[in-house]
Amino acid sequence: MKLKFISGCSAGKPNLLLLVKDNGKSAVFDCGFQNEMPDFSKIEGEVEEIFITHGHADHIGGLTILKRMFPNARIFMSEPTVEIGKITISSIEIKSKYKIPMKEIEEVMSDVETIRDGIILKFDDYKVLPIYAGHLLGALSYLIKLDSHTLLYTGDISISELPLAGKFELSQSNIDLIISESNFSLGLDTFRSSLEKISQIIASAIKVKGRVVMPLPAAGRAQEIAVYLSYKMLAGEIPHTTIYVDGSVKDVMRVYDKYSSNLRGYLSEYYTKVRSAGLIKLVSDDIRKDLIRNERPFIVLTTSANLKHGPSVYYAEEVFLDENSLLLFTGRVDDKTLAKKILHSKKGELVEFHGVALSRKCNVQMNELNEHGNASDLIEMVNKISSKSIMLTHGNDVVKQYLMRYFLKENSRFSIFDPLEGDFINLNLLFSIVKSQKKFDDEFFEALLERIIESIRIEYDKGKILTRDFVEELLNKNDIMYEIRNLEKAKQIFFIAFRYGIKYSYKNHNIDFKFVSDLMEIISEIISEILGKSASNKLFNQLNETSPKFFKNLVLKGGTMKANLGIEIISLENLKEILNDFERNFSRFGVKAPSISEIRKLCEQELIIDNSLRNNYLRVFG
Repeated sequence: MKLKFISGCSAGKPNLLLLVKDNGKSAVFDCGFQNEMPDFSKIEGEVEEIFITHGHADHIGGLTILKRMFPNARIFMSEPTVEIGKITISSIEIKSKYKIPMKEIEEVMSDVETIRDGIILKFDDYKVLPIYAGHLLGALSYLIKLDSHTLLYTGDISISELPLAGKFELSQSNIDLIISESNFSLGLDTFRSSLEKISQIIASAIKVKGRVVMPLPAAGRAQEIAVYLSYKMLAGEIPHTTIYVDGSVKDVMRVYDKYSSNLRGYLSEYYTKVRSAGLIKLVSDDIRKDLIRNERPFIVLTTSANLKHGPSVYYAEEVFLDENSLLLFTGRVDDKTLAKKILHSKKGELVEFHGVALSRKCNVQMNELNEHGNASDLIEMVNKISSKSIMLTHGNDVVKQYLMRYFLKENSRFSIFDPLEGDFINLNLLFSIVKSQKKFDDEFFEALLERIIESIRIEYDKGKILTRDFVEELLNKNDIMYEIRNLEKAKQIFFIAFRYGIKYSYKNHNIDFKFVSDLMEIISEIISEILGKSASNKLFNQLNETSPKFFKNLVLKGGTMKANLGIEIISLENLKEILNDFERNFSRFGVKAPSISEIRKLCEQELIIDNSLRNNYLRVFG
């Protein structure tokens, strides 16, 4: 089987992961919308199953479109996700104008096979175990069993416990591959400690009879905040005041009421008590205007988070001129939105609402809440379940780089991958790689790979055709394949193969770049199937960037910074021939030969440092 990352590898992209089966048909894990739909044209084969993790737009927003394309596909999700998904999809605006008809949403959702955590789903060539994910009411992760290997697709998870949704519940260990989100915080604050800070900020506003408006996403965070604040009021820790929920927050609150028995957080047992206390009230359209103008203090939790549309725009405008009121944001806001303008404004500064400029008098604060957890939580989880490898998707690049550095430093045998959209991963090959625990030191590793390249060239000169099977057999026999665990190791293998491919293709002052390029194509194909096409593209880009220095070193030193390859360039014409042959064979990878003037300039800079190389320079440039 293979994995294809259609979308969702980076932050701000809708999620869609494809599991391509041996029969050519596929299973889809999540199908989201986030400012755009995934590129459905990249889906391979007929989609037989669709698994949705939870009801946020970036995981479920594209479902109806996908179902149009594959009407026979079976859809699996939890019952609460069906209800939240209807609200989510109905609020999506495609290209700012097109909405998906409610009738179509209802038809698709009526076709869903509802599932719950702990109940195994069996298919012809794999099994799926849904796991409680925390994060949002009804959210699931999926443990996928493929023959003798197991992989975990997390979707969005909460590793530290939320008041209502609880936390990710995984009891299994020895998982071969985790495909994990990486929307984690690098800070130390937990969701709980951040909630406590927010409750104190709100308490201060209530004491001066201020009105607190919190623009929020519809599902998850808003319900967690509402119940937490109510609990704190009932406990006497913050002043009593009414918490109003409006917009789509109100609709999702009804789903939480309906499925409150599904909640597993530390306040879930108080949910019914908190709701029956009457501190949380749902706002109807006919009372909204009276509420905002006649009542104070109060708290409003409403959509949309970015103040693009919905009641939040109305509430924000009404409190904007009140110096005791507070606009409180709890998460990232999009650029070029009203929310962003307000966050960057100062008191007294004019901000435009619907063509009318208002001078800001209210207080504005940002206090972020992260329902996912901290990077340290993920590290602890991975270590606890003894996973052999992890693929980081759906998150901030800074967090990904932090996690990659940590895992590589702490465990050099751990395999960590950073796939990009469009990457195709051969699971059979990957699993054969990650099971090995062999370790070579760098010096021995380079010597071993040099010997392999020399053997390949000897056989090639005897008439052996250079094929993927031939190269892979030699790499496997010497355990080199097991070293392709991450981009750093792949880079090491790639450039060692390149330089020794050149060394053993040098004859009569010329280099057989046809052999070298064919060898590098095979090496890059193997890397692509393990780490994704983006990995091999990065390596060829790096070769392109470093080629001027490489040829400078060939001219002056007959090799590279790491190895003397015994190459002698005897004249300018000889160098031109070598460069032409290099470009002729490597241009198919987007790699160009450097210019003569570029190489000459680099050589002259080197001579300032080491004049002992001047004779080699003069031999070529006179």
